[in-house]
Amino acid sequence: MPTQPRRSETDTTQPASPKAQPEPAKRKPGEPLVPRDTRPNPAEQKEPPVEDF
Repeated sequence: MPTQPRRSETDTTQPASPKAQPEPAKRKPGEPLVPRDTRPNPAEQKEPPVEDF
């Protein structure tokens, strides 16, 4: 039983750290901090309403 409560504490601390790193890594240094909603299709970038976030 002591494995369940212990697992919860590690599950929240372990995934939180590695998950926060891959997120920023997805953003390329050449691309702006724009959401991936704008860089899926270059045609969508032409629409200003799409960039409205």
